[in-house]
Amino acid sequence: EWTTSEEAEKQAKSDLISYYNQMAFNVLIGIISISLGLLLKNIFAIILGIWWFFTPLCMWYISKQEKEIKTIEKLNDKEKQYVLEIGKKTFDYFKSYLNEENNYLIPDNYQEDRKQKIVQRTSSTNIGLSLLAVISAVDLKYITLNDALQYLEKIIYIIESLQKWNGHLYNWYNTKTKEPLTPKYISTVDSGNFVGYLYVVKSFLEKTDKNDLIQKITRLIENTDFSLLYDYDNQIF
Repeated sequence: EWTTSEEAEKQAKSDLISYYNQMAFNVLIGIISISLGLLLKNIFAIILGIWWFFTPLCMWYISKQEKEIKTIEKLNDKEKQYVLEIGKKTFDYFKSYLNEENNYLIPDNYQEDRKQKIVQRTSSTNIGLSLLAVISAVDLKYITLNDALQYLEKIIYIIESLQKWNGHLYNWYNTKTKEPLTPKYISTVDSGNFVGYLYVVKSFLEKTDKNDLIQKITRLIENTDFSLLYDYDNQIF
């Protein structure tokens, strides 16, 4: 029979009249104080009475729940269309270069003013970001769910084949050869980013029947040993 405070708040009336009903004593004291103040010509009693009378109004005002408005709802149709077009152009980069030629490893950057426009390297953060770009493209209806699953399968397959250190991806790889770039090193930040992305992908796939892919991602997460990157003396990664 116990009622949680959260449930009690939901059941409680929060309109202005309810506040005045609940704080009727305050209102009564306020009226008496104002009356005495007028009778005795005491300005302090009048001010105090006004304060007591309007206390329920103040409590109601500061307790009002602001209606949460999503950021997208603040945009007009033209602005929404603009944002979606920018998103589409951004995903076109991933769509163009997440291919067999690059081993489904998204290149780190593209520069128009140089001869070789695409660099042949990628990082663990980039790889994780490409996974999220595919998921986002489904949400924004740039690609179908089936297309996304094909992308994810290919990227995860490549990730499994990459050289690792205690489950960690190296910070940089050659997109053509899949070899780690020298000097080989691990970044706690980038590796943390990547594993965080894997959790998001896993959550996304739980809405599908791709149990084999979920198992692969789970293994990638569990095999990434962060304890080796932890400095126990200084208690810091």
